[in-house]
Amino acid sequence: MNPGKVQDLSGKRLNNAPEFKFNLGSQYDFPLGDSLGGFLTLSYRWQSKINFALNQDPVTVQKPYGVFDASVGATAGDGKYKLSLFVNNAFNKHYAVGLGNTTSGFSAPGVVASGTTWQPARDSFRYAGMRLDASF
Repeated sequence: MNPGKVQDLSGKRLNNAPEFKFNLGSQYDFPLGDSLGGFLTLSYRWQSKINFALNQDPVTVQKPYGVFDASVGATAGDGKYKLSLFVNNAFNKHYAVGLGNTTSGFSAPGVVASGTTWQPARDSFRYAGMRLDASF
């Protein structure tokens, strides 16, 4: 075995594993009339920094981040129908589900081409919408 190709990672955190991760959520329900109900939902999720590379490459570390979601809506028919307006990632916090550090096969005297790849999460950008649920 070539000692220059060995890395001792004892005591290091596994890749893609934050030390801390938590979720907070709440829903407030209120009457809007005899047959209508309203609700307000808030949620926040946070995680500590993670390293995406098994070899602990410092380029593939993602800093801690938190994401806030909110929705407001109304229900009818004893909860059979539900209309909600929502915004996910309200503060537009960009984060990744994967980071990579690559070196290109391109070669020229004294030139090395390298880059970092970023794979965004599905909700890594703010988005909003309306949802209609019906139960039968």
